[in-house]
Amino acid sequence: MKKFKTVLILILVIVFALIAYFSFSSNKKTNDVSEDTSSAASFNFSDSIDDNGFWKNITALDYVKLCEYVGISIPSDIHEISDESV
Repeated sequence: MKKFKTVLILILVIVFALIAYFSFSSNKKTNDVSEDTSSAASFNFSDSIDDNGFWKNITALDYVKLCEYVGISIPSDIHEISDESV
């Protein structure tokens, strides 16, 4: 009987520890989200766009690495368009 009480107390301690951990971690996440939304609300995407509609000093090739696409074979039955669909 003593062993049963010890195991029961150990299980209760673990359950309460998990409840406390998840309640504090969920509070931290909601606080982080509220801070992020306030900074996102003050951000304006149009601030750094030039007259042509592009972002200033940003080139896609600085961030994207293109693969070798020349010579890729694609079967014609995949891209065959019927007269009914046109």
